[in-house]
Amino acid sequence: MLVAVAVGSLAEPAPALPFQGAVRVDGSALLLEAGARIELGKGKQIGANGEGRSWELGLGKEGAARLHQGNIQLVDLDGHALVSVVGRPVPAGQDPWLRCEGRLEAGAGSHGLDHGPARVRPCGSQSAWIRALAPLRLTTATLDQQPVELLGPRRPSAPRAGLALLAGALLAFLVGPARLWPLLLSPLALLLPVPAPATLAVLAGASGVVRGGGRGYAVALLGLSLGAGFVLARPAPLLADSVAAQALAPMVGPAMLQHKVDEMRQATAPSLAAASRPLIVALGGSSSGGGTRGRYWPQILQERLEGRASVVSLAWGGATTWHLLHLMQESKVQADICVLYVGHNDLSLALPGRSIREILAETPANGSGLVAPVPLSDARDNILAMRPHCAHILAIQERVAGRDAVMAEYGEMLSTLEGVRWADGQALVRPADLMDDVHLHPQGHEALAAQVHRELEEWL
Repeated sequence: MLVAVAVGSLAEPAPALPFQGAVRVDGSALLLEAGARIELGKGKQIGANGEGRSWELGLGKEGAARLHQGNIQLVDLDGHALVSVVGRPVPAGQDPWLRCEGRLEAGAGSHGLDHGPARVRPCGSQSAWIRALAPLRLTTATLDQQPVELLGPRRPSAPRAGLALLAGALLAFLVGPARLWPLLLSPLALLLPVPAPATLAVLAGASGVVRGGGRGYAVALLGLSLGAGFVLARPAPLLADSVAAQALAPMVGPAMLQHKVDEMRQATAPSLAAASRPLIVALGGSSSGGGTRGRYWPQILQERLEGRASVVSLAWGGATTWHLLHLMQESKVQADICVLYVGHNDLSLALPGRSIREILAETPANGSGLVAPVPLSDARDNILAMRPHCAHILAIQERVAGRDAVMAEYGEMLSTLEGVRWADGQALVRPADLMDDVHLHPQGHEALAAQVHRELEEWL
């Protein structure tokens, strides 16, 4: 037993990199608690793969350009958002990366982020780092496309050795030394990628089974129950969200919100200038193809109208009704028909601690984690404020998989707005029309365009 414990005590690898904060090891990866930061030294490109909802890659001094996971934001040295892909984390299995070569770029494997590269200053030989905004299991990292050794040589672990010895002594007393052979496997408790106490508890249960009898089976039941408990234990999600929100809050301010509106206005100005009458504007987010090229429901609606009206898409990835209202106000839009396919971006838990209205009012963050940018009451006000810019308004709440009740409530709000025609998005868009939780398949865009066309016939 003592030999087994001595061998097992050598099984814990040491972190190979300088770090700040709480960093542990599970045998195959580094476990970073919220706020922990790992330094990677000099480099112009950093990549990583980790299991966590909110973390960041960074280049340069604190406050320099960084790429956030979870709600992805690429920000510059002044904290202003350059790229925003809110609510669309990098898919599992695709390493996110950040590169500084004259201009800053960010992406995931061969799939770049939606709005491409963005300029940042200055750019040169900078330090690189990884920081956990919430608990993170970091499995790989690269610097200038070369693998970084996250784990160093194995080092003794006195606490684990003591735990194994204590468990062995207790079980010797309970089941008898002749039946303790399962505990000779105790080094596995320190080598397997599960909590060491979980494996020790399971081995204790095995010893109880070998002994048999009432006392043995009681030990077996207790050991197996404890083992399952250790494996299933998880950090509280609210704590992780709260820590992430506190880390992100200083970067989200009025300048970031206005930057997005400016970006939308500049991109849509040529289309508005070239449009003829009657004018139909499509308002929404990425589920309407906002900010990207392709054949989405606004483009299909234009085809179906056969020149009877001009359709201009003002949709933009991540845009809320606040962004869309300010775009219409600043662009002085006067449309014959406005079609809104909205709701998901308003109600997604995407902003740290404050809604857009509270950010503009400089209300302190409430520390409750990520919150909806536009609560229902604010969305109602935003849409009513669009009425001077639209002779007619058709409003449809987005279909969002897994959030039927929330979106039904949003649709109910739309149905009560004076001067606004509502169409039920839950009925117009089928679950089969979605390719993920909110974005439509090509056939989904065809179906939605056909439904919108039917709704507009009376006004046309």
